[in-house]
Amino acid sequence: MVEQVYRIDPGPRMQKVICDGNLRYLHMLFAQGEGLPEHPANSTYP
Repeated sequence: MVEQVYRIDPGPRMQKVICDGNLRYLHMLFAQGEGLPEHPANSTYP
């Protein structure tokens, strides 16, 4: 496995991992205590 080094910035970061016609997958980093507000989604959760 190849080592990957990530630099952590103090501000929020967002990276689009997959973005096509059927799926949008985002990776988000927030500082401790920060984040998005809770929101309803139209997906099923087992």
